[in-house]
Amino acid sequence: MLEMVVNDFSWRVVRYGIRNAPWQMAVDHALLEIMNRQIRRGDEVKPIIRVYRFDRGAVILGHEQKGRRFGDMNGYDFTTRVSGGGHMYFSSDDIHYCAVVPRSMLPEDLIESYRMLNEPVVRALRMLGFNARLGRTSIKIDMDEEKTLVGTAQRRMNYAVLQHGSVLLHDYGDEVFKLLHSKEDEIRVWKDKIIALSMLNGKIDLNEVARKITLFYADEGYKETGLTGEEVTLAEKLYREVYTNPKVIGKGSKEKEHICLIEGLMTDDYTAHVRQNSGL
Repeated sequence: MLEMVVNDFSWRVVRYGIRNAPWQMAVDHALLEIMNRQIRRGDEVKPIIRVYRFDRGAVILGHEQKGRRFGDMNGYDFTTRVSGGGHMYFSSDDIHYCAVVPRSMLPEDLIESYRMLNEPVVRALRMLGFNARLGRTSIKIDMDEEKTLVGTAQRRMNYAVLQHGSVLLHDYGDEVFKLLHSKEDEIRVWKDKIIALSMLNGKIDLNEVARKITLFYADEGYKETGLTGEEVTLAEKLYREVYTNPKVIGKGSKEKEHICLIEGLMTDDYTAHVRQNSGL
């Protein structure tokens, strides 16, 4: 049983939007940095939920991941993110959520903190007719055999925590596996263990999925806000200096062999995997 649930708190909802992946990643990073500063100086803050999509396909690396294996992106965006883990490809139809919260709001147990922040998404998916449930740090779909639908990663600062999650609409095909330089054993695990929404229901209203996710964080009557001037200024700086900067993207020290969503399925040390995905 979770000690706390997200509806115990009043959430700030940042307006849903569709922009390129580097900008979306820069905004998430800015929200985390600014909340961390605010709490450090004693300001009162609300937890933040932000749901969004990309305007075109993108390959995104985990925080400080080496990217030398990736070459021509075939017109897709190529960037990094502030949260841990490995690389992923996302289409323009995938739905992303980012929760930025004070550390004091979360359970001390790392796995339970993931589960607490994923629980509203499970409820949203169930309301939409999907047989979803919480995994350890992911969201599963119960079928004849358990499948993973949503993967997550965190980044922890001294006072604030960010959690990324993504709901895949489409399964990966040969083009994506080639783009990610996936090996045969990796492709086999993906096809065996991963599922996408369109494989369960061919008629998905993306705006309704996004709305339901937001609703189960913030409850009925929520009002969306834009970014503050401080948040825009920092996001623009991060966009230029990090998320579109080829001198930064892929120049980290962390080697990641597998696609992020199946990395935990291919490791013998899941605890170490989760800690690394959380920026610890």
